[in-house]
Amino acid sequence: MTLSHLTDNTFVGIDVGGAGLDVAWHRGDSAHYANRPDAIATLVERLRTGPEVTRIVLEPTGGYEKPLVKALRQAQLPVEVIHTTRFNAYRALVGVKAKSDTSDARLLASYAAAPDEIRGRKAGHVELPEDAIREALSELAGRRDQLKHMIHAETCRLGTVRLSELRQAITAHLEALRAEDKQVHRMMLELVRQRIDLRRDQRLLKTIKGIGVKSALGLLASVPELGRSTTKRQPHSSVLLHSSAKAAP
Repeated sequence: MTLSHLTDNTFVGIDVGGAGLDVAWHRGDSAHYANRPDAIATLVERLRTGPEVTRIVLEPTGGYEKPLVKALRQAQLPVEVIHTTRFNAYRALVGVKAKSDTSDARLLASYAAAPDEIRGRKAGHVELPEDAIREALSELAGRRDQLKHMIHAETCRLGTVRLSELRQAITAHLEALRAEDKQVHRMMLELVRQRIDLRRDQRLLKTIKGIGVKSALGLLASVPELGRSTTKRQPHSSVLLHSSAKAAP
């Protein structure tokens, strides 16, 4: 059966927030659920017992999506977590500028219903199972991004402040932020050292011109499908590049 023969409400988009979940069925209903275990269970039961779901799509939101994703997978529902850059590219493609929780849920449902060519999913795409180490690596990478922005902001402030007491306070804050950044970097390296596959992928990524240790760690955290393409026999470094290109919009 092709997707064109499926009913519209088999495609679902979920916009995840810290407090709530906005759910939309492609060209169908919409609903709001609290982002807590009992409400997630109610939503999962509705999806499980209703018309057969072809695809559920949501964006990662700094970890707020994890309980929902876990519950959907445990119920064997077809959930796909898409990278924000891919979703933003789809938003630009269809010409949607306004952003709201409800509109994002409907746009995610529209993305779920789009053909594979539009969604950028090739035959070699692999949906990865839960992986505690990769999840931890992703969280640490998110923290490094936060620290980078805070360091940049404080550095800019230091360039404009003249009061010595404030300069001392900002300088001390910068030192603390940079120390935490180094600590997070060490934690990421330690996670990579625990796994043969992560060490291998990091080593291969560093052979690519312009990619150093920090960039390789960032790619391992943000593009977990690296090295897992199922395309024909290729040198592993080619597979990594191929997979990375697919993950970008």
